[in-house]
Amino acid sequence: MTRGWRGGRWVFRLLLYLVAVALLAYLIYLFARLRQHVQALAERSGALQSRLDFEGLITAISTQFINLPPHQVDANMLRALERLGDYAAVDRSYIFLANADGTHLTNAYAWQRPGLEAQLLEGLPMAEFAWGLDQFKQHGYLHVPHPRAFPAEAVNERALFAQRNLQSLLCIPLHCAGKPIGFFGFSAVRAEKRWSNDDIALLRIVGEIFANALERKRAEAERETLEAQLRQSQKLEAIGTLAGGIAHDFNNILAAILGYGEMALNALPEDSRPRYHVRQMMTAGQRAKAVVDQILTFSRRGSRERQPVGLRALCEETLDLLRASLPATIEMQPRLAAGNVTVLGDSTQLQQVLMNLCTNAAQAMQGHGRLEVVLDTHALARPSTLSHGSLPAGAYARLRVGDTGPGMDEATLGRIFDPFFTTKEAGGGTGLGLSMVHGIVTDHGGVMDVRSEPGQGSTFDLYLPCAGGCAAEAVET
Repeated sequence: MTRGWRGGRWVFRLLLYLVAVALLAYLIYLFARLRQHVQALAERSGALQSRLDFEGLITAISTQFINLPPHQVDANMLRALERLGDYAAVDRSYIFLANADGTHLTNAYAWQRPGLEAQLLEGLPMAEFAWGLDQFKQHGYLHVPHPRAFPAEAVNERALFAQRNLQSLLCIPLHCAGKPIGFFGFSAVRAEKRWSNDDIALLRIVGEIFANALERKRAEAERETLEAQLRQSQKLEAIGTLAGGIAHDFNNILAAILGYGEMALNALPEDSRPRYHVRQMMTAGQRAKAVVDQILTFSRRGSRERQPVGLRALCEETLDLLRASLPATIEMQPRLAAGNVTVLGDSTQLQQVLMNLCTNAAQAMQGHGRLEVVLDTHALARPSTLSHGSLPAGAYARLRVGDTGPGMDEATLGRIFDPFFTTKEAGGGTGLGLSMVHGIVTDHGGVMDVRSEPGQGSTFDLYLPCAGGCAAEAVET
């Protein structure tokens, strides 16, 4: 009996031991689960805090760009890119904008982390970004978390990725009035970066903010340009009206001086000293008459009958005349691609325009350089604003005169069409040549686009409405 009781007690102790071990294991399991849960809560809390911080940054950037003056957009755009790039721990952030015809993307704003070698593109042909544009259309953004994410067909993008040692990329398109104007993006070169869908959604809001700010800046710049052009036109019209009235009166005085001079020449002996003096007076009078004619041409508007003028034939005839008068050290490069383009106008005045521009270019190059004369056609699908006027949509003949001279600074460029303004030395010019050119082109319904930088030469583009035979050859711009 005693032996049986002792055996039962041993079994009972064994059972108690097993239960204790099971309870201990269960407690260890509960502790592990509790720790895992705490860690998950901490991670979720950290992610939530990070999300709140990111939303706060987006809100701060949005507030910063509300009613921001256009002249402050550039500085604030760079600051916003820096804050976004630094927060996201990427190496570069940037904005690319499309050019007017949408064929190239140009790096407009850029930030990169200090200590990195600059690898940003200055320009990117849209054709090389074809796969990226498809991703924009399909998903509303382009996200490449690592180099292996590129499909086989993205050859150009893959090459650009490898060329710049990129590890990841995110691009958000910028739209204005439903039209794509570029994109802003982030790239990492030191480590891969994967963006969450929530972060991308927030960045697309930032893209809308950036696009609106850039559009306000562009609209303000266009408004200032149009106002400046209006003031210039009003000033030229007022000066032209005044100069025209004075020129008519002065022409009557010159007619009397030259008439009496002719009679004096007929009355004086052939080799007499007084006859020489009168002849010099007549020469000076003829020069004064030429100046008066220039003033009258500048002030005249729509007084001549317009007829179809073949520009190629006119350019060829004018360049033949110029070759005889220009120094042989000036290389002429005519490229008259438009064969049968015609405009409604006055052939004499148009020839005078080309002669004046080419002569000015030769004088600016001081007898050494390259003179380029280009005639082609353009069809504008939408209105375009140029340096000295705006063009409605339509077909135009473009006549370009370019030189390799010293160029002009911004101050000079703003006054080149002012009457009597000249950069030549005293006695070297009247300052009416370009004013006359501007008056003739405007009178023909055209617009001038002038580009020049110091040391880079000058280019004068004349856009004249086509009268016929132009649209078929036009290049869409």
